[in-house]
Amino acid sequence: MYSPFVSRTGGEYMAEMFGERGRRALTLIERPEWLGPRDIAEVFGVGTTQGYKVCQALPHIYVGSSIRVNRAYLSTSSCRAF
Repeated sequence: MYSPFVSRTGGEYMAEMFGERGRRALTLIERPEWLGPRDIAEVFGVGTTQGYKVCQALPHIYVGSSIRVNRAYLSTSSCRAF
């Protein structure tokens, strides 16, 4: 969060605003309807491995070899266990 009293470098500011992938960090609502493990990891602030575990625990589909979870399952009470 930006504070006028804290000095930060340009890199720190960019990392805070755009996330680790070099783009603006999207909220769950701004993301596509079907999310992959990396999207889930970014939203919840966990690692990719934990993102895969969440995908496996929720109702999911495979598109080729990619696993996807519908965004609606992440915003229901079934996600409180994580």
